[in-house]
Amino acid sequence: MVGKILGERYQVIKRIGGGGMAEVYKARCTLLNRYVAIKVLRNEFRDDKEFIARFNTEAQAAASLTHPNIVSVYDVGCEAGVHYIVMEYVEGVTLKEYICQNGVLSWKQALDFTIQICQAIDSAHRKGIVHRDIKPQNIMVCENNVLKVMDFGIARNLNKNGQTQDGKNAIGTVHYISPEQARGGYVDEKTDIYSIGVVLYEMMTGRLPFNHENPVSVAIMHMQQKPTPPREIVLSIPAALEDICLRAMSKEQVQRFQTAGEMLRSLREFQKNQGIHTHSQPEEEDSFTKKYDAEQVRKRDTEYTKSKKEKGGDDMENREKVRKNVKKKSKKENKKPIIAAIVTAVILVSVLTVLLINWIDPGFFGGGAKDGITRIPNLIGKDLEKVLEEYEDEDRVEIIEEEDRIPSDKYDEGVIAAQSPKAGTKIEDNKKIKIKVIVSNGEKEAGKMPSFAGKTLTDAKKALNKLGLEYEVVEEYNDSVSRNGIIRQIPKAGTKLDKDVQIILYVSKGEEKDEEISVPYLIGMSQTQAKNALKEAGLKLGSVTVKPSDEPVGTVIGQDPEYQDSVREGGSVNIVISSGEGEEEPTKAPTAEPTVEPTAEPTAEPTAEPTAEPTVEPTTTSEPVAITPEPQTAETVAVPEEVTE
Repeated sequence: MVGKILGERYQVIKRIGGGGMAEVYKARCTLLNRYVAIKVLRNEFRDDKEFIARFNTEAQAAASLTHPNIVSVYDVGCEAGVHYIVMEYVEGVTLKEYICQNGVLSWKQALDFTIQICQAIDSAHRKGIVHRDIKPQNIMVCENNVLKVMDFGIARNLNKNGQTQDGKNAIGTVHYISPEQARGGYVDEKTDIYSIGVVLYEMMTGRLPFNHENPVSVAIMHMQQKPTPPREIVLSIPAALEDICLRAMSKEQVQRFQTAGEMLRSLREFQKNQGIHTHSQPEEEDSFTKKYDAEQVRKRDTEYTKSKKEKGGDDMENREKVRKNVKKKSKKENKKPIIAAIVTAVILVSVLTVLLINWIDPGFFGGGAKDGITRIPNLIGKDLEKVLEEYEDEDRVEIIEEEDRIPSDKYDEGVIAAQSPKAGTKIEDNKKIKIKVIVSNGEKEAGKMPSFAGKTLTDAKKALNKLGLEYEVVEEYNDSVSRNGIIRQIPKAGTKLDKDVQIILYVSKGEEKDEEISVPYLIGMSQTQAKNALKEAGLKLGSVTVKPSDEPVGTVIGQDPEYQDSVREGGSVNIVISSGEGEEEPTKAPTAEPTVEPTAEPTAEPTAEPTAEPTVEPTTTSEPVAITPEPQTAETVAVPEEVTE
């Protein structure tokens, strides 16, 4: 499906999940330019009329619902035998994955999540729709812990036949299925309430109320056995919240909450009494909605009910039946209860003995039994501050944070990304537990160096800034790569990156052209001033020749090329400087040169017409300045005192 376009507008990008009857893909709507989720019926069911009907039922059911806690449906279609539903694209994880990552949720968070689920299901019930497949795999945990219910694949309208079976098979997810669904009976709103109770049970305890390898056995448990009270597993669960959970999971429909709205009111009342305010491992194949033999379930349930009546009856007829059934059993079968009773008695005595010894001497069996910590807990995915707070009073446990934090694509800043020893490692009694943790710094991992061949500097900057990497840009001329194009890169593409890597991008300045520059006027400057003037003009100082002159020592008395001659950019200009010995006449300014500085304002104007040649003195600026002093007489010109650098 990846790469295909459905309905001439939905471009499939990648697969993001799947269930018992459909695959889910991320796609982009080219018409509205937004991401959507597309559920596509599996290939093996494309010719199955029953599954196609159920698929269409889901589209019709979900499309009629509008609620913040329900995934919206935008479109539905069929193209080349591919049946699909276009839904709201939701970023997040399923509630099942969230439970696997976090283990037992706090009862406050479980309460918040259950309220949101009840809000969604109450909205569906008001539209006359029963979901019939409530489970953590069909609930998304989005940003800010907002829940969205999805997958109305086996939903039914209440005004239609409520049977949960087709032929002899029942449909549903066996771990969350209600007793009436398990036996293929009539379903209504109270069916969803039972499943919500199971989800609440799993969130508070971290385990399912009934579990077995055989799905038929699990279905029988839902019909016949009572779940272990949640408070026997997690003592901190409030008794009132336990009562709400167990009432929702009552075997008889009449004993449950009659509507999702009624359960929602009970949860909110409990929340109000507590004075709290909240928001109003990838699934395996066994988590998929699937069929199982309902006839076998009904048969075993009937035998169980009949046997129960026989054992509990007081009339002589029932007693006689029981007596005859007992006689028919073999001696081996008769011995089983006796053996079981003996084993139970031995176990009971052993447990009482251990408890008595531990009560007399708490240290007899080691410190592990005292604080209940026998294995290294799983801290990955948990906030460091909360973990430190949780184990603050535990004398045996010490949490040690590694000095350097690491980037992570999976965990936010401050969340534990790794630990040592690993979770589940067995702990020796009375031994100090030191758990080293590595915390995420919130940055994304850089991965590998991308290739910038044929790209511009702008493209490269965007990519590196997105990865949070620092880089250096070096410009150079290149005849084959256009201006601002990447010539080469260090390190090369595909190299594994880390935060210390030095990245250099060599960028083209285009073709190198010979640019002609006019030579500045250097006469009268010092050697340093001449060098600076040439540098500013884009030239460099060439050879320096020393000759006798009446000019002060170090003054430039000649230059080659001459003033205003053209020189290629970066070219050299040779100069002649005075030794101060006075054997040669100083080089006069060119006849074309005015008596004032060509590039700067003169610092003095003569008050009368001079009869002598002006004397040029060096100045401290990088530009030559011609100084024309006021003459004392027609023959004598006063020379100002030499200005040193």
